[in-house]
Amino acid sequence: SPGGAELRPAGRNERAMTRILITNDDGVYSEGLRLLARALAPLGEVTVVAPDREQSATGHSLTLTRPLRLQKLEENWYSVDGTPTDCVNLAVLWLLKEKKPDILVSGINFGLNLGDDVTYSGTVSATFEGTLLGIPSVAFSQEVAEGYSFVRREQLQRYAVIQMDVRGRDVDGFVKEAGTAIDASVKLPAGYW
Repeated sequence: SPGGAELRPAGRNERAMTRILITNDDGVYSEGLRLLARALAPLGEVTVVAPDREQSATGHSLTLTRPLRLQKLEENWYSVDGTPTDCVNLAVLWLLKEKKPDILVSGINFGLNLGDDVTYSGTVSATFEGTLLGIPSVAFSQEVAEGYSFVRREQLQRYAVIQMDVRGRDVDGFVKEAGTAIDASVKLPAGYW
């Protein structure tokens, strides 16, 4: 399995299950993406749609000069030969059009997205696109420095995406009124864990 993650939790009611779309800009085979998929699988139905290769610093760009190719790697796990913004559009407007995601999660980016970086980041831009499509969205980035490692599943669950209630309640400072999309970014410092 590309993600090494079981994407369907056992014993959950499919109708009531939260639909989670995951993407990134580091590519479909990145360690951060696999970790994120594993961490979120117990919370709902996870679908991964990510670039087939590194797409860092592509910003909020779309591919307009050629057809995009979507490849199913396994159940609920897809690669796209385009940008993270392309991935979000293909996922929301085509692949998942019958059952729109409840939340979009992008990352975990290899390196922090801070300051001006957010305007270049494909990881953050994916959340911009999700928000434009009316989907609450959050991006994760990991500082790369001495002592860094991608956080373990149990530690990641303390962060906002796990506590973000997509049904409209205010949880841990993230406020989403019913029907209003939000966009948030969480930075994971090196050595914090």
